[in-house]
Amino acid sequence: MAKKMGLVIPEKTQFFSRWAYNYYFTEILRGAIAAANLFEWNIMIHHSGMEEMNEYIQFCEEEQIDGVVCLAPVLCEEDLDLIKQMKTPIIIINGRYPGVSYVDTDNKEGAEKAAEYLLEKGHREIAIINGDMTTTNANDRDKGYRKALSAAGIELTEEMMQHGTFTEDTGYFQMGNLLSLEDPPTGVLCANDLIAIGALRAIKEKKLKVPKDISLIGFDDLIISSYLSPPLTTVRQPLFHLGKEAVITLMSIIRGEKDSYQEVEIETRLIERLSVGEPKKK
Repeated sequence: MAKKMGLVIPEKTQFFSRWAYNYYFTEILRGAIAAANLFEWNIMIHHSGMEEMNEYIQFCEEEQIDGVVCLAPVLCEEDLDLIKQMKTPIIIINGRYPGVSYVDTDNKEGAEKAAEYLLEKGHREIAIINGDMTTTNANDRDKGYRKALSAAGIELTEEMMQHGTFTEDTGYFQMGNLLSLEDPPTGVLCANDLIAIGALRAIKEKKLKVPKDISLIGFDDLIISSYLSPPLTTVRQPLFHLGKEAVITLMSIIRGEKDSYQEVEIETRLIERLSVGEPKKK
C-alpha cells in the first residue's frame, strides 16, 4: 500500500506579505514534494492551518496518514498536547516546540554571521529590526545579534533593537525611528529581506544612500533581493533544502532508523552584494 504524507500549510498570517508568503512556502513545498516523490509517497495537502487540531488528528487516523510535515505553525499549549498524543509521526519546519521533531534554519548562527560581517567592515553602531518576538525565528536572530555585539564589547541598547512583524511596513516604520535618533546606526541588520526592503525605502526618502550613509543587511535571500538598488547583502536561508530534509528525516523516523524525536538545524550562508560598506568617518 502506498504511503500517505500530510503536508500542513498555514493560512496567510500577519507575518508575511502576500507575495513573500507565496514564495516562502512554495520553495519549502517544492523541496518536500521532491523528497516525497523519491519515496513514492502520496501527498495530501492541508491548507487550513492547525487551529482545529482535534479534527486534523481525526483526519489523519481516518485517512491512515503515515506521517505529517507541518510548515511554520503557530501552536498553543493545547495544540502541543494534542500533537504529542498523535500516533502519527509529525515533524515541523521552521518552528520549535518542546518534544516535537523539527527541521529549522540555524537562525542564531545566521544573524551572528550577519552582525559579525558589519563589525568586520568597521561598524560599531549596529541596530537590528526584528520581526514578531513571539516567534522562534525572531528570538534566535535576536540572540545571534546580541552574541556578536557582546563579543565585540559593544554595549546593547534598547533603542538599537526595534521589532514588529516580518513585513515591509515594519522595516519602513522602524528604520524611520532609527534615523531619528541623535546618534543613528551606521549599519542595520534586518531580520528578513522584507524588512530590509521597507528600511531601504525609508533611507531613500531621507535622501540618504546605501551603503554610503548606512549599510543594510537582510535575511532569507528572496529572489527580489539581488534586483534591489543596491543589491541586498543577505543571509541565505535554504528553503528548498528545509522541505527536503524534513521529509527525509520523517521517513527515517517512520522506518525506525532514527528516534522519534529529531532536532535538525541547517546552516545559512552569507551572500555578499552591494548594500554593506565601511561606515562614514565622523
